[in-house]
Amino acid sequence: MGVIEKFMPLLMEKEEEGHVTPILQTTEATFGYIKHNNLYIVSISKMNSNIALVFAFLHKLVQVGRSQRVLSY
Repeated sequence: MGVIEKFMPLLMEKEEEGHVTPILQTTEATFGYIKHNNLYIVSISKMNSNIALVFAFLHKLVQVGRSQRVLSY
């Protein structure tokens, strides 16, 4: 099983417990994610990373996607 395949079951478990956070950790990796229009955009890190920079990148990715969608119409 790949690391990303562990994300959704872990997220569902945390939602059931009522402990939803934008950062999830396993013994293998750390997941940082944002939700945009029912789409989870996930970052996976296996080492110590700057999570603030990761979230800035994820939000910028959404912003670029929005601008591309507007330009394509």
